[in-house]
Amino acid sequence: MSNRTTCTARAGMTLVELILVIGLLALVASLMMPAVFRSLANQKLDKAADLVRSEMGRARVLAIRTGKIHALVYAPGDDRLAVEPFDSLASKLDVGANRTQVDTRESDLDFSRERLPRDILFVGGESKMDARSAFEMAQSGANSNRFIPVLFYPDGTSQDARVVLANRNGDVIMVALRGLTGSSRVVREMGGER
Repeated sequence: MSNRTTCTARAGMTLVELILVIGLLALVASLMMPAVFRSLANQKLDKAADLVRSEMGRARVLAIRTGKIHALVYAPGDDRLAVEPFDSLASKLDVGANRTQVDTRESDLDFSRERLPRDILFVGGESKMDARSAFEMAQSGANSNRFIPVLFYPDGTSQDARVVLANRNGDVIMVALRGLTGSSRVVREMGGER
């Protein structure tokens, strides 16, 4: 019977061993947490880029269906975007003409549909002015120092554009729009295209 008692004593763990194992697990977890949080932040950045691509596609389809020019509008430093017909958008872009700076909270744009995921912001971008977009902007009298509109035409084309997004870690992703086809792609600054 003494053999049986010895086997049972060896099968269990002492309190010291248990504390040591928990300590090692805590150490490994603390070393892995920054990588996990960075991965989650990058997933949110990818999701935001996919949202912008989706809204670009929606603007293109609306322009084709309605026969009217539509615009995707965003502002650097903000997390909201809107897709609206360009003819109604022109007067809304001009809302801050008498103010020193246009604030998206003071505009009539419909920002209720889509927002970027938390901690993701538009940080820049451009829409290349071509002959058609220059004509439309001049005809409409649209004026904005804060908003960046990207125009989508009824024939399925658009302006060439780049929209840049970033998270709070400083990771950046860009959505590039090819005007001739109206197609967009996501480009990571360091990692290349996806």
